[in-house]
Amino acid sequence: MTLRPGYYPLYVPVKNWKEGNNYVVHSQVYSIMPTFMPTFMSMFKSLLLAAFIVCASDESVLAQANNGEKLPTQSSSALHVVQNVELSSLKGVVGLAISADGRFLYAPGYMTGTIHVFSIDPKSGRLELVEKQELLKQLAGATDFCLSPDGKLGLTSAFRSKAATLFRRDAESGRLAMLQSITSQTEKEKGYQWPIRGTFSTDGKFAYVVDCGISQSFFIKNAPAVLVFKVADEKIEFVESFQVAGYSLANVRGIAVHPNGKHIFVTTSDGKSLLLLGRKEATGKLELVQNMSEPKDMLEGAMSVLTDPSGKFVYALSGRFRGKGGVAVFAFDEQRASLSFLESHLSGSAGLEQFKGGNQLALSSDGLRLYAIGSTSGTISTFKRDPAAGTLIAMETNAIRPQWKESVAGVIVSPDSKFVYVSGGEKDPSITVLSTSTPPKPE
Repeated sequence: MTLRPGYYPLYVPVKNWKEGNNYVVHSQVYSIMPTFMPTFMSMFKSLLLAAFIVCASDESVLAQANNGEKLPTQSSSALHVVQNVELSSLKGVVGLAISADGRFLYAPGYMTGTIHVFSIDPKSGRLELVEKQELLKQLAGATDFCLSPDGKLGLTSAFRSKAATLFRRDAESGRLAMLQSITSQTEKEKGYQWPIRGTFSTDGKFAYVVDCGISQSFFIKNAPAVLVFKVADEKIEFVESFQVAGYSLANVRGIAVHPNGKHIFVTTSDGKSLLLLGRKEATGKLELVQNMSEPKDMLEGAMSVLTDPSGKFVYALSGRFRGKGGVAVFAFDEQRASLSFLESHLSGSAGLEQFKGGNQLALSSDGLRLYAIGSTSGTISTFKRDPAAGTLIAMETNAIRPQWKESVAGVIVSPDSKFVYVSGGEKDPSITVLSTSTPPKPE
């Protein structure tokens, strides 16, 4: 473009693309008349001032929150912010894991291909970074990290790398060492497409990864599946890709192993189902036992699933990408190997007025509290749970970061049930530490 004499250039980015590891930005050039320049500069200064005010306000909120302030809530909050850890490498943090001794927390950032290790202060619950590893080839799109029952191994599921990656974990330092990564490149015949979440069997001899089967080109190249791996000698070996005829496994998102080790539960967002799978302990292979598709309004968009410590009750959360959203409670009859619906708590109902976009669930170790993340609303809902009946009472819904919507994604509870950790997702590269007890009054 030839700029007219006396005019000012304005560069506006209109397109960007990636070349290697660098992003290239193409800008369109416009000219500004001299008479309009003062008005333009005034507008620009106003925008800068507004941005400064927003940033200053954000820092103020964090400063107050880190001093034990209650979260914004619909009622008197039982959760108090202890700390908010912000790191650019945490962008895209979703799934969290805590070691059984409560000393370390693990957090992958799916948008940065990074795995973080934090130490946990046992008294305050505060986090301190121990290490972070950037492994773009193996961890691009890593939304989950799970630990083996003995705590010696860790497993990530990464949808962009199309990989399942195994780590060795040092129990004393908490640090990780990558052992093996199985990807769509190393196992072309298996056709991993969108691995999203994983878990280990109760004996630690097998690992299971749910694969949505979604292609980035928006065509389903591979059917959704549960990938089965044998775990031995610090290696994982592919066993099978378990699939179900029809549409019930479409966009499979959640997975949980029953305490008896003989059954697995999976939730499917597009399939609108909670599936009960039988597991052969010797081979690790799976078979379909039951397909729960009712109530439809609660299983449409089903994301997360977990069982209580007794294995008598199953909880499913829905709504992140479709459906009305909420928590559904099921009873599990171990003798008959069957599920039956108990109750539901729909988004918008009492205690859940500000809850939207159900994503992940977490249960306290004492079984008395259930926590549900509403990603669309940027909130966490707390339920009081009856351990004998399995039923829930919605207590409150808290806004984690009131100024940002869709700023929460995952949740996990410390082994002593004293602290709740909430991940920020792709819009908020942070982990918020919440205390479940009343903070001490300032002196």
